[in-house]
Amino acid sequence: MTQADDWDRTIAVSNICGLTEIAAKFEVSSQTVWNWTRRQPDFPQPLTVVSNKPVFDMEEVQAWWQRKRVSRGDNGWKVGDKHDGTHSRSKAARTRAGR
Repeated sequence: MTQADDWDRTIAVSNICGLTEIAAKFEVSSQTVWNWTRRQPDFPQPLTVVSNKPVFDMEEVQAWWQRKRVSRGDNGWKVGDKHDGTHSRSKAARTRAGR
């Protein structure tokens, strides 16, 4: 895709999302989504940055998630999975540790 194609692309306002909305959609933390943006080379690039926060097209993020589900043969990553970019300690272990 050329830069000119990028400028011609129209995105529905309802598809624009930030880290918080992505986290809510996939039931992970915002930190996990941030880690995906840094550690998963095929994670969609942000459309732009607003107030120092990346903004994404939710359709692109959902397509990325679906590719991950198919390649893993399951429902995608869950918090604590060694590939999701978070620590592997369970929520119960973090709770017991006072976090």
